[in-house]
Amino acid sequence: MGASMKGADAQKLMSAASGVSVIPIGFFIFFAVSSGEIGAQLALRILPIAALVALGWSRPQVAGWALIVLGIIFGGLYGSTVQDLQIIPTVIVAILFCIPLIASGVFFLRAHQNVRAKL
Repeated sequence: MGASMKGADAQKLMSAASGVSVIPIGFFIFFAVSSGEIGAQLALRILPIAALVALGWSRPQVAGWALIVLGIIFGGLYGSTVQDLQIIPTVIVAILFCIPLIASGVFFLRAHQNVRAKL
């Protein structure tokens, strides 16, 4: 019974990771549609995140670390391209883009630990 509960916990964590990653994907789709640059946004931002989430269902450890790194990279790119860092926009960008990607990666890593502990 303990092994099946750990498997169920891993499934819940992977579902939570997928759900959390929808937040930045949704905003990237909104920005792509509103700016008219759907092709560039789709290729550069949306597809890599969606591919990593899909990978997370078969290889949660790899996808988890990749999503964490991607969230940190997005944060670093934002910090390096904005000339006038202001607290409110920076917090909004962190909440909408960086933190959900990092959290999604952490959920996938925790799911991997649960699956590994089951074995």
